[in-house]
Amino acid sequence: MAIVIALAAALGASTAAAAPVIGADRLPDMFVAACLDGTVAMSPGEASRIGVGELPADLRKKLGRPASGNVWRLSTADHSYLYVLNYPPGGPHDTRICGLASEDMRMDSAASAVDLRMNGYVGAEKLSGLQWLMPKDGYVATIARAGRFNVAQINWLSESGRAKIGREVQQVSP
Repeated sequence: MAIVIALAAALGASTAAAAPVIGADRLPDMFVAACLDGTVAMSPGEASRIGVGELPADLRKKLGRPASGNVWRLSTADHSYLYVLNYPPGGPHDTRICGLASEDMRMDSAASAVDLRMNGYVGAEKLSGLQWLMPKDGYVATIARAGRFNVAQINWLSESGRAKIGREVQQVSP
């Protein structure tokens, strides 16, 4: 599944700080659009492309060493990043990770957006970290904390990862 980030203006031309244009309430839907639907549209000034090495150290450490990828700094009141990272086959990470990390994104809102997309409804109770195991669809969706960031992330599984998660799900399924 290709992930398309459609922007009305070229990214990377300007990384100057500007007034925030994306509210924290929009971030969960942006995550779902980018990482589950494969496309997200942003207007000029809403994002600027940066290198993986420009991510904050605590977040970069959690993401390991991707072989390639794209990262956008989002124009929010806090530090927010949208990333699509590719990992070499056979490594410790899954084949691709797509996520959105933000200091201000509410985890319950992110979990509700993912829950609605996965199940068609929003569960009544949200915990501090949630995970949806979707081995048949080839991914694991996670809402969790990483350092100072609230993270919504999709880990696309390798074939061996799909098989492993599939076995784990079968062991706990009735």
